[in-house]
Amino acid sequence: MLERQELYDVANCIHLLFKKMKVEWQKSNPTGMAYSQTRILEELASNGPQKPSVLADMLDITTGGITGLADKLIENGTAQRIRVEGDRRCVYLDITEDGRKTLQEAIDNRNEFIQRLFGQLDPAEAEQITKILQSKILSQFE
Repeated sequence: MLERQELYDVANCIHLLFKKMKVEWQKSNPTGMAYSQTRILEELASNGPQKPSVLADMLDITTGGITGLADKLIENGTAQRIRVEGDRRCVYLDITEDGRKTLQEAIDNRNEFIQRLFGQLDPAEAEQITKILQSKILSQFE
């Protein structure tokens, strides 16, 4: 049993927030892409073709997980695989022109989504929440 009920309340609140954010993201996202797919396209648009292992590390998922996400992006025409001549094992993922258009739509939607969720916070409150999560919670995982 926890020594302090408020710790359970914090953990439960964060869990519910993530759960509700996932549901709302899927309901409000016209692109149909998962949040992680949007992050992959952002990385490819910003930094060019990437090895799947680099993308997996960025998202903190397995290489098998990135393969599934990449397959969906390729299937919907937003990304493509690039093979390196002379080394069939070396494959990169890159964003397509359709992917750039879809990414912009997803980013616009994400910005509206975040504004709806957190827009009522004043800058000091947002900064305080961010500092607490970064310094007290997320720092434990580094």
